[in-house]
Amino acid sequence: MRFLMTVLLLVCLLPPATKVQAISNSMAQTGFTGLLRIPHADALPFGDFSLNYQWEDNIDYDTCYGCGAHKTILMGVGLLPGLEFTVQNTHKLMSDGPEWGATHSSDLSFSAKYDFKPFLPEDWFSFALGMQDYGGAASKHQNMYAVASKSVFADTFYHFRLTAGYGKGDIENQMGSDYLQGIFAGLEWQPTQWLQLVSDYDGTGMNAGFKLFTADNWLPYGWKANFTYQIYSDSLTTNRDNQWLGLGLTLPLAVGTDAKRYSRNGVNELYQLEAGQQQQIKEQISEKQQQQSQQVEANLPSLSTLAQKEQKNQQNERLQKILVEYGFENVRTGWRETTLVVSLENNLFNWNELDGLGVALGLIVDNSEAELFEFYLLNNQIAVLKVAGNSKTFRDYLHQKAEQPVKTHGLNISSQAIELQDVAWFSEKQASGNFVPRFIFSPHLRSNIGTEMGVFDYSLALSSNLQMSLWPGGVVDVRHLLPIAHSDSYDDGQYFANSRHKSEVDRILFHQAFALPAGFITQFSAGQVYKSYLGALNETRWESEAGAHRIKTEIGDFSHDNNEYNYQPALASYRYYLRDLDLALEATYGQHWSGDLGGSLSIKQWFGDMSVNLTYQNTSCDLSKTQYACSGDGYAEKHEYAGLTFQFPFGTRKNLSPAVGLQIKTLEQWGYGYRSRINNDANYVGGNRAGKTNLQYNLDQQYFNRDRLSKNYVESNLLRLRESYTRYIK
Repeated sequence: MRFLMTVLLLVCLLPPATKVQAISNSMAQTGFTGLLRIPHADALPFGDFSLNYQWEDNIDYDTCYGCGAHKTILMGVGLLPGLEFTVQNTHKLMSDGPEWGATHSSDLSFSAKYDFKPFLPEDWFSFALGMQDYGGAASKHQNMYAVASKSVFADTFYHFRLTAGYGKGDIENQMGSDYLQGIFAGLEWQPTQWLQLVSDYDGTGMNAGFKLFTADNWLPYGWKANFTYQIYSDSLTTNRDNQWLGLGLTLPLAVGTDAKRYSRNGVNELYQLEAGQQQQIKEQISEKQQQQSQQVEANLPSLSTLAQKEQKNQQNERLQKILVEYGFENVRTGWRETTLVVSLENNLFNWNELDGLGVALGLIVDNSEAELFEFYLLNNQIAVLKVAGNSKTFRDYLHQKAEQPVKTHGLNISSQAIELQDVAWFSEKQASGNFVPRFIFSPHLRSNIGTEMGVFDYSLALSSNLQMSLWPGGVVDVRHLLPIAHSDSYDDGQYFANSRHKSEVDRILFHQAFALPAGFITQFSAGQVYKSYLGALNETRWESEAGAHRIKTEIGDFSHDNNEYNYQPALASYRYYLRDLDLALEATYGQHWSGDLGGSLSIKQWFGDMSVNLTYQNTSCDLSKTQYACSGDGYAEKHEYAGLTFQFPFGTRKNLSPAVGLQIKTLEQWGYGYRSRINNDANYVGGNRAGKTNLQYNLDQQYFNRDRLSKNYVESNLLRLRESYTRYIK
């Protein structure tokens, strides 16, 4: 403490700096953004991800993993504006062998904090409520708290942030029975951009130390690193009056152009076409086409008509050639009166259909003299999106300078009632996607986190997936898994041995999709899944005109080659999309894979092409229904889970062209997450409770851009069209 007070005195005597430093934020030792061992009232900014490792001194390896000093892995995310969600793993050893062991056991917990800053005047103070490790079994860090923070002398060199709060702790908290029990407080001072001096009282004692931060321009892509060193503690908790140090990295989940869309308070679209403008453009196109259809033509075409027809054919031929040479498939061009009509399929751009949409529309308006155009996006030769517009208006939108204000794009977007009738097609589809083998490579990971076997156990394999379109909506889907590596707990005879990857073909399926009237689409899938299950599945989907509402059903019937159980999932779900936050809320209910009945609620927050999913699941099994697997899995009737999953494209943004007769691709969506049992006295995860079929080739992922191909989503991301056009064409 004497050392820290000396440093504080010396820094206070420094001459005032010309630039006042804002107080930087980082993770505390456990569970939240904060000082050293207490929270402050600021949450992680919306869209930020923080990964940290904290190492405490004087760890006693002869005591239980939940006793005294420990190491901590912390992962936090700004899930919603003002809402910070944190996953924490505390342990002493990562692993000391494959067997059960007290020293390499660990505790996994979830925490949350909400910052009420948007609801308070700026010149007041920050206020937050938080909870840590609630609802789980064997809770080692349980507490609740209210905390306020206030900056003082904000316009001077002596800019401090004061924090004070009140908490309700827990007698079994690993940080101490008095930790955040009652009043806690702290002080931060940041005299330079890279140095912060910190001291706090956490209910068990005083702590003091410093933090170091990288400057804004030291690391690329908006990344920031920090180092924390707690020099002093007089904690009354046994084996907690220690020094500790921590390393942290904070980065935005959305990168590039997408990063500009996310502000602290939500999504910033920069430009949003007014409903009146949309209707005006739609009426203009409709009126123009109606006038053209009412024109009376002579029985014999005039010379000007013949010349116009020849000119149209030349445009079609040139445009069709350009689109095919670029790598698009199932390309077709034609005319509906004087409106140019183009349909094609994008298998080039892997992260987002909007990349292919921006490139295709750019090529169309740059290489056509038509005043009006209609564009139809196909997936497996089924039309899923219609875009109509004025060529000059959209060309001006694409070609504007970056420093200019965003202009009207002039597009009318629809995913409903897509009709390709009354079109005078120039030719049959060019660059057919039928019978083109597509090889998709990605990692396949099975893992266990925070168990009595170790902090992290895994089995890793290479997934090689062959997909081939046969005709509209018809696809063959085969996957092979090749083991690469595994941890010792997956060795023969060890606890997770039965879950270790083997070299095998685990999926052989045939899919057939159909577009139905009124915006419905359905897909039937039949064959083998997960190596040992044979059966069939139907998935049917409907989405509202703007895309805010989506209803989906999933009904299947499978049998296992080594048991007599029936696997008959029957699920219905409703999803609501909030455009202002780029957020999807989904509720699901029905019978799950193993026969357990119940539902789930999920929040899916998009950050560009990455999504963060927070899920609550609650299902029950009727143990008397012995035809279902859950009746014989040895677990309790009712199970509740909370989980966090990250989903993102794996691989390059643009795939290789299929021009050589085959295509090498990477996976458009790869996910990793974990769930923990809650509201129970045991933390074990019950088999496949709340499980779904989880086919990789599903309607949302393969036909609807990972459930992002609606009017609302496209209009909200129109700058993505410009960015892809500028990057891949200009």
